[in-house]
Amino acid sequence: MTRIVAVENIDEALRRTYGTRMRISRDKALLGERKGKWRIIDPAERPSTRSAAEVKVATGAKEAKRVRKARISWVQDNEVDWRGGAEFSARHVVEVGERCGFHVEPMTPSSFRADAMANAELVVLNNLWHFSGEQMRAILAVLFEMRVPYVKYEHDHRELTRPEFSRRLFERAVMNVFLSPVHRENHRDGIGAAGECIPLAIDVNAYRPVPGIQRVPGTALVSNVRTIKTWDRLKEYVFGHPEITFTVLATNGIIQGKNVKTIPPVLPEKMPELYSAHEYLVHLPDAWCAGERVIFEAALCGAKIIANEKVGHMSWGWDLADTEALRERLIDAPYEFWRLVDGIVAKRAAA
Repeated sequence: MTRIVAVENIDEALRRTYGTRMRISRDKALLGERKGKWRIIDPAERPSTRSAAEVKVATGAKEAKRVRKARISWVQDNEVDWRGGAEFSARHVVEVGERCGFHVEPMTPSSFRADAMANAELVVLNNLWHFSGEQMRAILAVLFEMRVPYVKYEHDHRELTRPEFSRRLFERAVMNVFLSPVHRENHRDGIGAAGECIPLAIDVNAYRPVPGIQRVPGTALVSNVRTIKTWDRLKEYVFGHPEITFTVLATNGIIQGKNVKTIPPVLPEKMPELYSAHEYLVHLPDAWCAGERVIFEAALCGAKIIANEKVGHMSWGWDLADTEALRERLIDAPYEFWRLVDGIVAKRAAA
């Protein structure tokens, strides 16, 4: 759903044509304000230009005014220090939530406590696949029998493989969150789910062109190539572009060619160096992907993005070459999530 905001026109031509004020989409408002065309009237609609570490408040209910922090139970399969894409994003969202005045308690199979979930003001279902049968029954009892409100925060398409179970989860949630417009569309078509679209949470300060690293023209980085997926479209692209030298991060030789070099995956903190050294980031999966953080990471480091419609984040329709605008959107994304959560908690408290 497109959010509409009010702006005050600064540009004289706009003032003559549209008057002093007008209402436009938030994305357009942010870009126009940066170019000096207008000023967003409500400061809450403007993302911070400071680093995420400096931002103290992003929701309407400021932390300093909270008598008691709202307790949020954050349910996920893996431990908080697990080095996976969904977990990196979850950690960043949770960190932002804590700064916004929420008490977020992770709930994993190894730290599971049904009583803590039952006493939460809201439950966030980040992923729900590794819990035991007994734990799952306890979770469903909290959600459906005790009626503790919950948000379904989706990171992939796995829920479409168990439609009868998942349909009930999405239908009864107070809010569903998807990573991209096409991610939401796929769930709408598959199980009739609706909800909000918020891009994947990324700490943008970790992704910038690395000083001293020279970007080599005619080179492309290919990341996240795993044998659990097929890569026919990627293979066709590599075969059809012999003029490009491809560096493939993989533990196998699934992508081959005279212009292909395969190297082992590197630690996440080393990825900005690789993004900065290549002209392109090529990501052409055969199956649907909810978002794919790799394209945002690479774009923020100055790489040109070559991706197909299967990459969920491409459905936003953003100009990924405009890294300043992309950075603003991604800074704001986790705060948008907590603004929505804050509204749910406040509404429940007032009921």
